[in-house]
Amino acid sequence: MKEAVHSFILAANQLEHILPLIRQADFHVAISTHHETVKLAINHGTIEISDDLAPGYTINGSNAGIHRLISGEAKLRTLQREGVLKVEAPLRIVLLLEALFVLASSQNFAKIS
Repeated sequence: MKEAVHSFILAANQLEHILPLIRQADFHVAISTHHETVKLAINHGTIEISDDLAPGYTINGSNAGIHRLISGEAKLRTLQREGVLKVEAPLRIVLLLEALFVLASSQNFAKIS
């Protein structure tokens, strides 16, 4: 999972058109499976992995569910509604994260094509 999150971060940080979405954002989210946790820091225009920070929000689920989210195969709210992922964050943060995962995954797809 950590490699997939790292690929997401690389793609997201290269997308200039999403910078306005995260320019004012300052929060931390832990993405967890049963075996692994990765903490993301979204801080004033950058996204990075950070083990130092206590997460303010959490996304928990199976390896397959987390992979579907990070790859952009499914949207965060859809996975949450289906019970695949448990999300503890306000709707505003959920929508922002969903947009980031979808936009970054489309960037990865464009590189492959």
